[in-house]
Amino acid sequence: MQGLNSVILMGRVGNDPDLRQTAQGVALCRFRMATNRSRRQGETWVEETDWHDVVLWEEQAERVHRRLGKGDLCTVEGRLATRAWTDGEGKRHTRVEVVGQRVGVVNSQRRPREEAPAGAEADRARAAAALPTEVEVVETQEPEQPF
Repeated sequence: MQGLNSVILMGRVGNDPDLRQTAQGVALCRFRMATNRSRRQGETWVEETDWHDVVLWEEQAERVHRRLGKGDLCTVEGRLATRAWTDGEGKRHTRVEVVGQRVGVVNSQRRPREEAPAGAEADRARAAAALPTEVEVVETQEPEQPF
């Protein structure tokens, strides 16, 4: 039986997407994405942030590089992939990445954030206010591994 490897995220872009070309000329775009959640700690709510490494390929990589910047709100649908490598000192590293297959640009307008009260209710209100009336979805197929 096959397993299921599917990820859906909605959060903020943590850095301007980095667009590069592989040795074979395939476009590759990487960025970090922050997702937030609230949890109760005693009588108060605490916000926690998780950071995700996102990888995009080919035309999708180029489009996302043009459309998204640090702080923009987006959705990413894709799968988890583990990458392993050995550095120049012989130390082995691994990294879990989200290989994006669909990216939705929710809000790419940069404007100052309004001051709001802290807590889970304020977080939900900000999230609801940020929901778009239209979402642009960029979708491509992932290429064969070029390296």
